[in-house]
Amino acid sequence: MKKTNLSIAISLILMSGSMSQMAMAEEANTEGEKLDNVEVIQIKGVRGSLAKAAYVKQSASGVQESIVAEDIGKFPDQNVAESLQRLTGVSISRTNGEGDGVTIRGFGPRFNNVRLNGRTLAAADGDRGFDFQVLPSEVIRGADVYKSTQAYLPDGSLGGYINLQTMRPLSSRGFNATVAGGARYEDQSKETTPRFSGLVSNTFADDTVGVMFALGYEESETRIDRYQGIRWGESSSVSNLQGNVKYTDGSIAPKDVAILHPRRVRFLSEQERRERLALAGSIQFVPNDSVEIIFDALSVDLKRENIGAGFQLPTQAGNYSNVVINRGGTIVSADISGTNIDGESEDNSEDQSILAVGTNANWQVNDNLELEFDVSYSKAEASPTYVQLVPQITGSDVSFSINNLAASGGGDVVEFDTGINLNDPSAIRTHWNGGDSAQFDDEVFQTQLHSNYNFDDGILRTIKFGGEYTQRTKNRKFFDNFTDVDTGCSPCGGAADYDDNLFVKNHVQNYLSRESGQFPSNIFGIPDIQAYKDATLAIRSQLGIPGDPFNAPFVPSRSSEISEDVLSLYTQFNFEGSADHFEWFADLGLRYSDTQVESAGFRQIPQKILLTSQPGAVEIRADIISTEATPVSETNKFDNFLPSANFKLDFLNGYIIRGGVGKTMSRPAMEHLGVDRAVSVEEGGVVTVTGGNVMLQPYEVISGDLSFEYYADNGNAYSLGFFYKQIDQFISTLTQSSPFNDPSIEIDPALTKELGGKDLIQVTNTNLNREGGTVSGIEASALYNFDELPGIWSNFGIQANYTYVTSKDEQGDTIGLPNVTEPVGLEGLAKNTYNVVGFYDDGKFQGRLAYNWRDSFLLARTGIIGSSGIPEHTDSYGQLDFSSSYNFTDKFSIALEAINLTNERSLQYADSRDRVTNLSYTGRRFFLTGRYTF
Repeated sequence: MKKTNLSIAISLILMSGSMSQMAMAEEANTEGEKLDNVEVIQIKGVRGSLAKAAYVKQSASGVQESIVAEDIGKFPDQNVAESLQRLTGVSISRTNGEGDGVTIRGFGPRFNNVRLNGRTLAAADGDRGFDFQVLPSEVIRGADVYKSTQAYLPDGSLGGYINLQTMRPLSSRGFNATVAGGARYEDQSKETTPRFSGLVSNTFADDTVGVMFALGYEESETRIDRYQGIRWGESSSVSNLQGNVKYTDGSIAPKDVAILHPRRVRFLSEQERRERLALAGSIQFVPNDSVEIIFDALSVDLKRENIGAGFQLPTQAGNYSNVVINRGGTIVSADISGTNIDGESEDNSEDQSILAVGTNANWQVNDNLELEFDVSYSKAEASPTYVQLVPQITGSDVSFSINNLAASGGGDVVEFDTGINLNDPSAIRTHWNGGDSAQFDDEVFQTQLHSNYNFDDGILRTIKFGGEYTQRTKNRKFFDNFTDVDTGCSPCGGAADYDDNLFVKNHVQNYLSRESGQFPSNIFGIPDIQAYKDATLAIRSQLGIPGDPFNAPFVPSRSSEISEDVLSLYTQFNFEGSADHFEWFADLGLRYSDTQVESAGFRQIPQKILLTSQPGAVEIRADIISTEATPVSETNKFDNFLPSANFKLDFLNGYIIRGGVGKTMSRPAMEHLGVDRAVSVEEGGVVTVTGGNVMLQPYEVISGDLSFEYYADNGNAYSLGFFYKQIDQFISTLTQSSPFNDPSIEIDPALTKELGGKDLIQVTNTNLNREGGTVSGIEASALYNFDELPGIWSNFGIQANYTYVTSKDEQGDTIGLPNVTEPVGLEGLAKNTYNVVGFYDDGKFQGRLAYNWRDSFLLARTGIIGSSGIPEHTDSYGQLDFSSSYNFTDKFSIALEAINLTNERSLQYADSRDRVTNLSYTGRRFFLTGRYTF
């Protein structure tokens, strides 16, 4: 295609900052020969960023999407994940309102390899997923999402591979500095917090040495209002049923009808404070035209404190009467007596740190051979802690009635009415306290060697060959006293009184104000948690109760160390040629990956299940007596051959057709590879068995892509793509509920008596390999600039994309639970996703209004704590964001950004929409930032 001055200038700008990753920038090299005499035009702002990204996509050899920073230190969004969600086929997951994980073509965060400057970054949790909340957007200059498979790209992705690039000092010659400062306002918490960033770079020795340093600091204070109905699947009958169960039409249900009801109903308001400090630096050295050396470093410290207060209805206990269900078996309403209401306060905090360093060297050996060597190290540490304080609110009339509005109509929460005075501090007495904590650390050492050999003529233009070796060790130490009921009861059942001064009544303004139903917004809080702990320990001492519920002991059976060594080798042949009306490009490659896993941990063998609650107690509690922990270690090994082939036809008039086919894989989540096996007993005699499986094999997928694209000279771009994925090997988390039947474990006769002779229920969670299904979809995108309109109207533009995904999973495990529908399709795949972005950019003022929407999808095939074996779904979600900036001078600008303008909520449910497991509001976020460039 004949290059316009605009597109040539864009290519020069892009190449000046992206050549450190040789293997991923080869397409741009061919353009460099044409650019010696082209004037560089600095294109900034929304329109410039979109134009650069479109050019990267146009020049790519495979199916790819990209984001480019609007200017130095100015990424399109405050959160990198929220920028990525604007791309075709990309959606995100959110934690407390902020993007933290990326889903590509329906495959969630754990299925997409995310790297920083082509390097694996350690993650401070039990999985491989990349937490985008940790990374400040100010240090990012671009992001590429590779959807098609190519041999030279890192393996480990089923949806797509994401490479984030940090700033490079030699991409901007001379001295450059940018500082930005401002405030963040959360409209739900009514809190304003500071944020600051700065970036400075300079070049020396005739621009052969460059140094860059960046800093980002941010505080936030968010309020999360939450409703939860959890543990729907642990029992198909209510507690101590009195009288008949009726359907909503008044008819009497059968005696053995399966009744699905939440075994906890929780109302919580959380105040989360965060503080993040990020430091980044880079030294770039180019002594001659043949050698380039780069050293990078990144340090991030994140502190998070989440204090929650509320109450919960212990719907797993009590005496049920006047029970009404719908024809699907979901509880609609009931009266519950003989049980108090629980207060609840939580301290859910975490300190997290990441350190990453790396060196990259690029050597143009001669006109034909180019070598690149990269070595990197990263370490992540985290220490999450969770403390749950559950006093009990009592009264003369210990009863309440519930109405499930999601089943009866008119809302989504379980409203309730009670004779217990929830506003009386003197009614608060002792019950249960507990907590857990963990220590995570993850270390990654990685070496890479890439090479290109270029041929002077013929259709074979380049051979890429190289490989990488990665050593990764992930440690998890777990501390817990939740399962030790004797320690947690302080004492249980409201047996002792607390000093009223330990509690304050908090009126939570506008608490779940958009939700229908009867529930109080006055929530008791514990302003001095240490004073509460001291009072609890004093009561326990007076009553002769041993143990400390606030000192969680080490739990060997839930701790592990997993080491993984991966060696990958690849070769790829790149071809190109031309005819009268088009140019063609193709590649054919093979990647080989060898993975060795060693998992070490402990195992304890259960011997006896012992009743720990008092005879006749409304809430039946038990504990497990096990052997001492025994060290155990297991190993596994697997290898994968991953072929790929791609083609591209450029018709030299803006039209491009490209496609490809290849095989890829994704390794099991590291948290699933443990040798640990934990057995615990929940309230009511539910035995829960969980554990890892070191023998898991990786996910394997064969993918095909076909894309039709058009790029106009003025920057307009359109594309229509099709993709298909055959999943040859999949991993399922299987949750099975069945009567407990293990003759090697003795059951306390007193427990059997308390259960009325009924069997205990066992819920087993295991991870197993199985055959997968298929995923297919369509992607469409458009970028249109209104250049033809007169005056200021020519500064408007629109960007839009739509993705349709469908899946089949005929090999999925059968749920087999009464009144539960078998799930269809694979986890994480939303059928419809779209983004619409309207923008205005006149060089001085720019504005953007963006709406993204994701259809409902299957979150977990066999559920999590919210549903305990029942399929769990995430409801559809749409969010409207706005951003704008005004350049007062060439150096000074002010920006305003608003996130979640319409205050949308997130919602999950168990199998059926009338079984809501989680509903939360995080409110709107506003950012005001002043930016000055030196």
